[in-house]
Amino acid sequence: MNYKLGREIKQIDNLITRSMIATLKHKGINLTPVQYWVLVYLYKNKGTVDQKEIETLLAIRRSTTTGILQIMEKNDLIKRMGNSGDARKLQIMLTDKANDIIKVGFNCINDFEIQLQNNISIQELEVFFSVLSVIKQNLENIEKRGFDL
Repeated sequence: MNYKLGREIKQIDNLITRSMIATLKHKGINLTPVQYWVLVYLYKNKGTVDQKEIETLLAIRRSTTTGILQIMEKNDLIKRMGNSGDARKLQIMLTDKANDIIKVGFNCINDFEIQLQNNISIQELEVFFSVLSVIKQNLENIEKRGFDL
């Protein structure tokens, strides 16, 4: 059989993104999934992290992270401040508005995750995440080689 992993993963990504946006909007939250995950990460880390941590978490480039954070700051979701220990690093903190959004969003996203896992056994999920881990490692190896296929 001729499987096209990249195409299937991209289609699933598109479907999840659209569904998450609609689910969040239904609860009055007008964020992209990436913006929401940044808020959750900040919340779980007591509201203060530096930009490099977000880049690593989301596996995105610095310029992409900067753009996301600029929009979030403009929308009063985060504050970026200099780090007293290292002037090159910016600390990112949640605003009160973001904390309110997270409270509503947790239940919303939890329900979404439950629906995603509907009709999938624990064993199937374990295999799925194991395969995803291998695919991720393969992609990291490709990136390290400089995309010289």
